[in-house]
Formats: sequence, structure tokens, C-alpha cells
Amino acid sequence: MSDSPRFKFATKPVVAPPPEPTPEQAAKLDEVARQAGFQSRQPANDLEKPVIPPPERRAAPAAPLLTPKKRVSRRDPDMPSHQVYVKGPMDQVNRFVTYCDDNRLTYIDAIVQLLDMAEGKSK
Repeated sequence: MSDSPRFKFATKPVVAPPPEPTPEQAAKLDEVARQAGFQSRQPANDLEKPVIPPPERRAAPAAPLLTPKKRVSRRDPDMPSHQVYVKGPMDQVNRFVTYCDDNRLTYIDAIVQLLDMAEGKSK
């Protein structure tokens, strides 16, 4: 092996920090940022006035989001339980929850009922 290291980690190139912008350059940068919709992070007392993007620059709202339906707890505290996590499209999950609510079923009772129907054991 050679005594000279293959990689010279001990020596780093010296890089000078970028120069501070002049006040005119800073004002121009701030104006361009405002026009692009960026808001300043400076404390409020350092700003002349709050900057709010004009309404025509705001993005249009996306399609209405589906929200999860509120669950009603009907669990039997004396029965040992096992947790099953099911992830699915919000509209299908809401459909299942609505089915349970309309038929006044717990989730497990609805699953048992649906399994019985699938296996031909329907009442």
C-alpha cells in the first residue's frame, strides 16, 4: 500500500459565500417573488404591508374531497377481538359504513352477513 491516501478528504476546496445583493437587487428580487406568489418569511414588523396574492393567481379548488363517514361504536367489551385493517377507495368504504348504519350492524356483523350470503348460508 502507498502512504499517500487515494482520496484526500482532509483537504476541502475553499468556496467563498455568494456576495450579498445590493438593496436595489434585493428589492427587485422581492418584487419578482411577490409576482410569482411567494410570501415573505420576514417578521411582520419588517414588512411594509402583508402580501396577499390577487384572486386571479390563486389555484382553482380541486374536486370536492370525500370525507370518511363517522362510525358508531357497537363493540361487545367482553368478547376477545382481533383487529383487521382494510384500506380501500373512500366511496366504497363509505358505502360499507352506510350499509352498516342503515341495517344497524356492527362492522363484524355486516362482514359475517356478507360472508354468509357469499357462501349461500343467507337467512
